Amino acid sequence: MLTHMLIRNAAKVHKLTIPVVPELGSQYVIADISGLGPPKATINQQPYAFQDGASYVSSKTEIRNIVVTIRYRQLSAGKSVQTLRRELYSIFPTNKKVNLRFESDDFVPVSTEAWVESHEPVIFSAEPSVQIVLLGLQPWLEGMNAISIPLEHISGFSGTSSQYMPIKNVGDVETGMLYGVFMDNTTPDIPETTNILFDNLYPDGGRRVVVLNSARLRAITGQKLRAGDTLYVESRPGHRGVSLVRSGLWYNAIGAIQNASLAVETQWSSLVPGIEGSNLINYSITGSTAAWQHSSAAATYTPLYEGI
Repeated sequence: MLTHMLIRNAAKVHKLTIPVVPELGSQYVIADISGLGPPKATINQQPYAFQDGASYVSSKTEIRNIVVTIRYRQLSAGKSVQTLRRELYSIFPTNKKVNLRFESDDFVPVSTEAWVESHEPVIFSAEPSVQIVLLGLQPWLEGMNAISIPLEHISGFSGTSSQYMPIKNVGDVETGMLYGVFMDNTTPDIPETTNILFDNLYPDGGRRVVVLNSARLRAITGQKLRAGDTLYVESRPGHRGVSLVRSGLWYNAIGAIQNASLAVETQWSSLVPGIEGSNLINYSITGSTAAWQHSSAAATYTPLYEGI
């Protein structure tokens, strides 16, 4: 069951922890909370003109609407109701973004960002309280258990591709990954023909590939891929992009993506939920065996959950 709600401001600086069951020294307690289950879906459909039913058009998951009722514990806190009420105004300011983290005794911690839509105190009551309505524009709850997996070179193999590593999405929702490729400082000259490929095989046999080209990096930064470079590929919806880190500077390198081939379409990789099986991922470097030998890579993802 839910045990605590932690509130942070937009900079994710911790401001307050509110328990569900009163604790010694706690100033507030959660009396009721809703909106932590799977959010509502909107199914768009077109009614048939001359027959029963309708045809499916599209669908989407709506925003998350969290409503929390908080009671004051003035005797435990040694403060007046008015003081506790006004302190809560500063913690949940209307029209401002806060970060909410929910902790349970039977589930992983999850968090979401939400905007305070309303903050309505119940003043004339035997048990003064406040009802706060928050809107989470991203419907999914983000797990605090980020998972990283190294993409290891195959021992004794002279090629330029890592072994396919299984990675299981333990969340409820399909999500993207953050790939990182690191060229060490002793990497020899890397030809412009060098490509870095990220390959994602799905349990159903599908495939997605992202290819980064050294010559395209030159067009962006003035120099091709070189020793000490780090490339990141972020494939989460809403966060997709490519970044190059060189000598402490960050470059937007989205233009380094090129078509994989006529047979394989370039697409952002993602992870299907674990109930559908494990995904297989790897990376490879073509056009330079030396670049491959002096590189390393890893993939990281954060599970998304429909609710707690």
